[in-house]
Amino acid sequence: MFDFLSPFYWIKTILGLILTIALILLPGWKAIVSENGFSCLTQMLIKNFPGTFGTAVQISISYYKSWFEKEGQKKFKEFQEKALKNLEEKANIKLENK
Repeated sequence: MFDFLSPFYWIKTILGLILTIALILLPGWKAIVSENGFSCLTQMLIKNFPGTFGTAVQISISYYKSWFEKEGQKKFKEFQEKALKNLEEKANIKLENK
């Protein structure tokens, strides 16, 4: 009933939050590693963690923004095609009935 009083609850919650943030920022970290190499990434994290983390966040945001725009355009085109097809079918049915 009072799980939040248990230290294991908080450990699990904090580790889950860290894992979630790391997975969300994965495209940014991947771009940084491919650009600079893994050894350079560790030096960047040790010397300038806020700058490196900020770069990863910026790259991840631009990645997700472009992905959502692309998916939105794809869904809109599918909806538009279905709507036009539906209108054409209804227009043909009305013309055949007259």
